Amino acid sequence: MINLYGLKISPFTAKVRSYLQYKSISYKEIFVTMLEQYNFIKKKTGTMYIPVVSLDDGEVLQDSSAIIDHFEEENKSNLVTPSGPKQKLASALLEVYGDEWMVPFSCLHYRWNYPENYDYILPEFGRMAFRFAPKSIKYWIGNKLSMRFRSLMPKLGLTAEICEAVEQRHEMLLSLLNEHFQQHEYLLGDRPCLGDFALFGPLYAHLYLDPAPGKLMKDKAPYLASWVEKMADHPKSSGDFVANDEIPKMIERLLKIIIEDSIPLLLESARRVDDWAENNPNEKKLPGALSGMNFTLLDKKSTRVVATAPVWKLQRVLDCLKLNESTTSELLGIVGGSELLAYKQRARVVRKNNKVVLC
Repeated sequence: MINLYGLKISPFTAKVRSYLQYKSISYKEIFVTMLEQYNFIKKKTGTMYIPVVSLDDGEVLQDSSAIIDHFEEENKSNLVTPSGPKQKLASALLEVYGDEWMVPFSCLHYRWNYPENYDYILPEFGRMAFRFAPKSIKYWIGNKLSMRFRSLMPKLGLTAEICEAVEQRHEMLLSLLNEHFQQHEYLLGDRPCLGDFALFGPLYAHLYLDPAPGKLMKDKAPYLASWVEKMADHPKSSGDFVANDEIPKMIERLLKIIIEDSIPLLLESARRVDDWAENNPNEKKLPGALSGMNFTLLDKKSTRVVATAPVWKLQRVLDCLKLNESTTSELLGIVGGSELLAYKQRARVVRKNNKVVLC
């Protein structure tokens, strides 16, 4: 049996846990303490990031997408990547949105800018240090440990104005998905795709379990809340993806938001990596972050650091574009993806030893 090292409050742990349940892969979940982070995860992966999966043969996998890739290759039943080029591209865009936009924007804002969450979330952080301590001690320790995440917000451009725009986008997301799940079991029909698990991660671990956004979801989007509960329990296919490689209307509208909000940030990061690679031709190791960039969300402007690791996730989208360019171009034409179509990547990246490096 494999071991899943993670946390209840981690969106990427939720993503992997739900996937393992869907594929009926037996696993034991191990609550990660700080001791395990240093003595096992850091030692085995070279990073402190969760989730981590240890296999029966001793191999250790890190990164939610890489973990799912491994099991998709190993177990060909109930694959979560659609075969149709449009649906495959849509699923990849939904994954990049869940992993690289919702987590650093919606999740950070709703968790840390609403103090009514603290009575729940701070003891959860405190459990990482002293699992069986009284709640008051866990609260105090959790407050200290959580400063690392709260301190990220200014670096990621989460000003008061941007947070206002984040809330507008989130309520639009709730409305779209609530209407969608009145008609469909999952994002692309009656079978979950990779995008389902990627959106579920932040929607569950932050935006359902945390009291403030959880109440908002249950009040404004009950059908979405029911989908979240189903994904958390044990998702099962009741059919297949929508026929003829079609994209449901509400998901088409969501793709337009994804293209407008997250893709410009990722493309700018990719261009910075392209330039850095050209200026450092003998280097393979990428810096974790490059100089700051300006960005806009619903006419609100801010500045944030340029992270390099998300370029690998964008590259997965770019690879989907190449599978059937006429068909995928047709979809991007509908959802406003001309900038994505026009971009030509100059510096391809790979994951090596759990880090994103230049090929």
